[in-house]
Amino acid sequence: MGKQRVLDFIGQHKLIPVPIGQVSTKLGYSRQYVHAIVQRAGLPVHRNIRPRHRCPYCRKEVKPRHGRPSRYHAACKPTLTAFTCAYCGKPGERYISEVVRSSLHFCDNECRLKAVREGMVPVGPK
Repeated sequence: MGKQRVLDFIGQHKLIPVPIGQVSTKLGYSRQYVHAIVQRAGLPVHRNIRPRHRCPYCRKEVKPRHGRPSRYHAACKPTLTAFTCAYCGKPGERYISEVVRSSLHFCDNECRLKAVREGMVPVGPK
């Protein structure tokens, strides 16, 4: 009785591959029972597979480490980025974390001090 009901439900709704959890919830049977019926019938089962993570730089698949996916390959990870000195306009390179941290970037300490004296950079607590 239950076996035929499950197979009829799957046939009516054209659920191939079969989503076991949805069928079991709709019909009120356990997932294990529905899975056994579907396997005996030889129907393909829908598997919830984690999405593949791809490196945004090289578009290759990134394998998870310790169960957590990495965002990009270590070789593809950019560490330095270009910036322009806010005082003198000279180009330079800094670590991405330093560039993101502040809005004004200076090529050296002299340019930073000149900018502070001219009032470009606020001094003191925010």
